[in-house]
Amino acid sequence: SLHAMEPWRTVCVAGYRVTPILAQHDPSQTCFNFLIQDQQGATLLYASDTGWYEEPTWEFLRGFHIDAIVAECSKGPIEGGYMAHMCIPEVIRMREKLIDAGSFRTDAPMCTTHHSHLGGLMHHELEAILTPQGITTGYDGLTFHVHPSEAKRRAA
Repeated sequence: SLHAMEPWRTVCVAGYRVTPILAQHDPSQTCFNFLIQDQQGATLLYASDTGWYEEPTWEFLRGFHIDAIVAECSKGPIEGGYMAHMCIPEVIRMREKLIDAGSFRTDAPMCTTHHSHLGGLMHHELEAILTPQGITTGYDGLTFHVHPSEAKRRAA
């Protein structure tokens, strides 16, 4: 079935709680990224096709404990320019900002997606930059496990 989604309003989809959050992609449209929670409370932030979030999105995310992140990184090392996608420094800052806000654990998985030839780096070059930052460079077929934080497990 088709459901119209609204920012910040959680809906149930196939047993998951899905909360659309405002992405920064096309100012002429309402664009979403998603917080996806399973029944145990594990929460994934899926952040593709977005530039740096505006403050209402950051404020909303401060109220969540995010257990994994998939973040877009299509601009590679290129800062500035088209603001509807993120570059490596922004992906790193995203992780740091959410850790500083208490919304993301330093040992939780974070990986990149939506890489582009326009960024000018090969996969191994992205890995050399992102791996020391605690971020996995995404690739086709990548899998990882999302586990709820210890506090969520105790509350469940």
